[in-house]
Amino acid sequence: QKLNLDLALKVSGVGETVEITDIAPVIETTRSSVSGSVNSKAVSELPVNGRNFLDFATLTPGVVRDSTRQGDLSFGGQRGTFNSIQIDGVDNNNNFFGQALGRTGSGRAPYQFSQDAVQEFQVNTNSFSAEFGHAAGGTINVVTKSGTNQWHGTAFEFFRDRILNANSLRRDGNLETAAQAPALIPVGFRYDTVSKTIVGQADKPAYHFNQFGGNIGGPIKKDRAFFFFNFDGQRNTRPIIAALGAQAPSVASTGCDAACVTASQAGLARLSPLVKNYTLGFNQDVYLAKLDWQLDSASRLSLRYNRQNFKGRNLENSGPTSAEEHSGGSNVTTDSYGVTLNSAFSAKLLNEFRAQVAFDKEPGIANTDNAEGNVLQGGTTAYIFGRNSFSPRATNEDKFQIIDNVTYITGKLSLKGGVDVIIEKIENFFPGNFGGRYFFQATNGFAEFGNHFNPASGTAYRFVSRYQQSFAGEGTAGALTRPNFNEYGAFLQADFRLSSKLNMNVGWRYDIQQMAAPKTFNPDARLAAAGLSTSQFHQDHNNLASRMGFAYNPTNKLVIRGGFGTFYGRTPAIALGTAHSNNGINVIGITLNNVRLPFDYPNRFLDLNAIRALGGTAATPDIFIFDKFYEQPFTFQGSLGVEYEVAKNLSVGASYLLVSGRQLSRTRDLNVGALTATPITIQGGGSLSFQRHLGATSPTRPIGGFGRISQFESTADSNYNALALTLNKRLAKNFQLLASYTWSKVLDNVPDQTSVVVGGGDDAKQAQQSLRLSDDRGLGVADVPHRLVASGSWDLNYFSRLTGPGRVALHGWQLGGILQVASNQPFSELVGADLNNDGNNRTDRTPGVGRNTLRKGKFAAVDFRLTKTFFFGEDKVKLQFIGELFNTFNRLNIGSFQGNRYRVSGLNTAAAALTSRFDYLFPTAQVTDGQRIGQLAVKIIF
Repeated sequence: QKLNLDLALKVSGVGETVEITDIAPVIETTRSSVSGSVNSKAVSELPVNGRNFLDFATLTPGVVRDSTRQGDLSFGGQRGTFNSIQIDGVDNNNNFFGQALGRTGSGRAPYQFSQDAVQEFQVNTNSFSAEFGHAAGGTINVVTKSGTNQWHGTAFEFFRDRILNANSLRRDGNLETAAQAPALIPVGFRYDTVSKTIVGQADKPAYHFNQFGGNIGGPIKKDRAFFFFNFDGQRNTRPIIAALGAQAPSVASTGCDAACVTASQAGLARLSPLVKNYTLGFNQDVYLAKLDWQLDSASRLSLRYNRQNFKGRNLENSGPTSAEEHSGGSNVTTDSYGVTLNSAFSAKLLNEFRAQVAFDKEPGIANTDNAEGNVLQGGTTAYIFGRNSFSPRATNEDKFQIIDNVTYITGKLSLKGGVDVIIEKIENFFPGNFGGRYFFQATNGFAEFGNHFNPASGTAYRFVSRYQQSFAGEGTAGALTRPNFNEYGAFLQADFRLSSKLNMNVGWRYDIQQMAAPKTFNPDARLAAAGLSTSQFHQDHNNLASRMGFAYNPTNKLVIRGGFGTFYGRTPAIALGTAHSNNGINVIGITLNNVRLPFDYPNRFLDLNAIRALGGTAATPDIFIFDKFYEQPFTFQGSLGVEYEVAKNLSVGASYLLVSGRQLSRTRDLNVGALTATPITIQGGGSLSFQRHLGATSPTRPIGGFGRISQFESTADSNYNALALTLNKRLAKNFQLLASYTWSKVLDNVPDQTSVVVGGGDDAKQAQQSLRLSDDRGLGVADVPHRLVASGSWDLNYFSRLTGPGRVALHGWQLGGILQVASNQPFSELVGADLNNDGNNRTDRTPGVGRNTLRKGKFAAVDFRLTKTFFFGEDKVKLQFIGELFNTFNRLNIGSFQGNRYRVSGLNTAAAALTSRFDYLFPTAQVTDGQRIGQLAVKIIF
């Protein structure tokens, strides 16, 4: 923050003191960037669900949730991977996944730093200084607490239980016809055919949630050395109610005679002991220790250590049809060490030296070593058990960073320059299908599962419909990759005070992300003929970004500010690691169909030769490569706005924000054939025409011997325009308020940096037609046209002069709250099948319908906090009782809808047709933790 403080000192008499306060003006007359600060009062006193302080970033304009990945934030319509989080001036990002260190907020670990250890943080949303790099979206700059000359501390306990919560929305089954509705909607619900919404409530699941801890800080030596220590713990459990997704026949039926029923019952008897309820656990301990030492009048040293220890029980995989043994522990251990040395060599020359070492270990532990087993009945998954397909796994990241910035101030010119070096040592182990997978998926999977163990069934003994297992390629590292990279950055920023009313700044920044190229080369001649290489990687060395801004204050109450610049982002190492291992050489997958195995479940093959000897054939590999012309993504950011002080401690502002993304990353399948216009009939009358890749029953690939050839490339773009209105009432007269309204629009053509798994949820992140990308230009997934956010706290400190019972009853009350009202993100109208025959059934839209033409309704919620404080020892000790309600009015906020308008039948035949679905646009899920949640707390402050 840059401030101009006019300090008037006058002699008041001999022996008296002159006190200079640090209260800044309500408007910053020299700031050109668009940024907002969340002060210590807001961090400590506003209600935040889960106590992740990063959630406060959504209180600022231009910041919304990125619906692509849970926990990510979108700045200016960009993906969450384009952001950067700094803690005490050093990088705090997990640069493998492209998220915060420890992947906090991603559905597992709740936070890396305790809310009670955060002093304040700044959210830079547009046109920020050249000092900040590695971010094409936004930068969050966090300052942790320090000790002072006064002893201070807290102790707290936050508690939740289902008795404090409202009932949640729940629906089981898929409605295909109106006649099915009574059977599939739970008792107490009804389906309104006009509004297409559920009316009713479900019971509350078991729920236990505790967060506790405290901190203490004070002097080691007055005026010279200080310490601060914080501990924060969480104990959180949630139940999984197990149930079979399909039932075994209990009496003879069509296609299942008496012997079939007997075998089905035998399979069910083997499966039933695994169908039992279990619990998810989200337990964490966080520690922070900090030492500040004023070495002399010109030098200050700060040392910080933070540890995050998260134990996630049964988070590797879970759900009603997934056994507990099919899950495992998802753990996170993050240790970060930071040092800062600020030195003033003279009144004009300042130096900031920072360094850190951080270790982020994220292992996934399997609950069993048994092979995975899948029992399907009539094509529907009945139950999954055994070791899941990707555990045990591990992702380890070691970070080493050095920063040195020098500031020189002379007259009306301030120069600041510096260098930044980050060394990332990454190890990722992801053994997909290495544990073996059984699929009992005949017409009656229960019978097949039962006969599998029955020698009396003759040739069916050890029979399985399908078996899969993957192995490391000979002479390769297999599923182990080391996608290391180094980052080098340098900047120069010049601030000019051209007059008492006009300030300008210009800056330049240069960044390099030097990534390790894939080491394994696939020599297949068909790839070479197509000009493709699995070991190619283009190092991008031309990332010079220029930035400029101005701030003009014609009066002391008005400031006009603007800025424009170029901002380069990172490429997360998960893409690099995927290209390292998914090349058709490192990992070899083998599939056996309708086979009699030499062993029964839960055994597996020990080596590649053994499964090949049984006639196993290598699955057609899906590979990932980098475009030989790959460039780092960047954005152009611009802003123009005004801010006006309408009264003491109150300002209003309006800003226009522009973010234009260029060279944005995406994953695109290169191995698809030409498109052909193809008609398809609609049951009930009419027909539609769509573009389909040639091939009768499966995609015809131009490059034989390979399935999908997914290329990471820099061909996507985006455009974000917004009008942001703000109101800031600084804390005065016991009240503070921050409010903003953002009117915005995001257009893009499906940029994404994390589509790295073929055949799963990552498929939805890609374009519908990889050969006609223009068809996918539409609203971005982060498009939120209207968003109103207001937060504030009010100290009802009007009875402090009372004494006795009156003071105890009336003094010490405080109100706090957050209001959020917004449009929900858009989504596409799909058909739920691979209509265009490219091997991806997650992106196929209704023919002729554009991308993201539907909207998930509106979101509205009020979070409320009521605090009663009791004072002891001349008000030096405070005892607080806190009650919080999240979504206070229990508004039903729908998180997802049934977006499949049609069901496709006879897809690969001349009789292909579209059948309308009864449940089109039916709400399928509430927003996560969407029902009203209550929380009680007690806190001691001294």
